[in-house]
Amino acid sequence: MREMREDEKLSRFIKWLRKQPSTKLMKIKKSNERKQKGR
Repeated sequence: MREMREDEKLSRFIKWLRKQPSTKLMKIKKSNERKQKGR
């Protein structure tokens, strides 16, 4: 049952991503890359 809940979160996230403009998504990706390099 836990997998189902995780899947629900993922599908919601994907739906949210599709609503976002691609320019905004690029900024999010870049900021995530910066965070990973900072570790």
